[in-house]
Amino acid sequence: MDELGLLSQFLPIIVLVLLGAVLGKREYITFSMIEGLKRIVSSISLPALLFLAFSRISINGRLGILALSVFVSCGLLGFAAIIPAKLFSLPRQTTVFLFQGFEAGMLGYALFTTLYGTQALPAFASADLGQVLYVFTILMFQLQTEHIKPHQRGRQSLGTIVLGMLKSPVMIAIISGLISSTFVPQAQNLPWGDRGFLYPLFSTIGSMTTPLVSLVVGFGLKDLSLQNLGKSVLLIISRLVAVILVGLGITLLILPRLGYGPLQALALMTLFILPPPFIIPVFKTNNEDGAFISTVLSLHTLVALLLAFIIALIWGNNAGLLSGVL
Repeated sequence: MDELGLLSQFLPIIVLVLLGAVLGKREYITFSMIEGLKRIVSSISLPALLFLAFSRISINGRLGILALSVFVSCGLLGFAAIIPAKLFSLPRQTTVFLFQGFEAGMLGYALFTTLYGTQALPAFASADLGQVLYVFTILMFQLQTEHIKPHQRGRQSLGTIVLGMLKSPVMIAIISGLISSTFVPQAQNLPWGDRGFLYPLFSTIGSMTTPLVSLVVGFGLKDLSLQNLGKSVLLIISRLVAVILVGLGITLLILPRLGYGPLQALALMTLFILPPPFIIPVFKTNNEDGAFISTVLSLHTLVALLLAFIIALIWGNNAGLLSGVL
């Protein structure tokens, strides 16, 4: 696929993001409407997409090693955040939160699907497994512990938080997909397999994720504040340097030894350039920190879209992936 062809694949996301910003600015789309769209994505369309993706990944030892590598990397990035926080006088706890995890659910899957097609989703799901487990356990525990009052913290346990997260549609979809792929690899001859009678249903519902997420992202950019621009840029640059180094480390040192090909490397690097999880602002009640996080997430999202396009243009073409050889 040439540059123009890639741009045509990327154009729907760009237009829908801009449309979300314009419609939000003109109040055609309201905050309550966006919250409703988020619920549709997180409860219906994204779980359908995740189920299809995880029901087609290969369950084996190398997947476990890859997931563990990504899981540990998320934790190490949290420790690495202390350096730029101290060096650039950034809010320490907030910076630590923003260095951990990636927004794969509300952005990564939609972006990767648009660029490489639904047939490439199992590769992204394999890269995301360790990350989603980290966010739904370790990071969520940190966020909820920070959010609740000090005298109530003893009542919260990691097990309680994990149990609550397991009830979410996203985790149910992931676990169901993993169970399916464990017993029937690639969902062969199953109703949700490529030729099964349920595949069009899951595929159609899952395809709503990209346009809905694009509108939500665009709406979030409508009130982009430049109040914290300097510190936000410093955090984003610091984070990108850290995540790209870690991502390249896994890509160059671990993936080849596990026998993964260029598509898996592409999926991993796409994961690692994504912004921090969008759930972080929910747990920050401080207005100043909230404004800082909002600016970081908005700017980082724009940067991630640009980097994803560049990676697809350069790396994807070199790997022969954009020509349909997946």
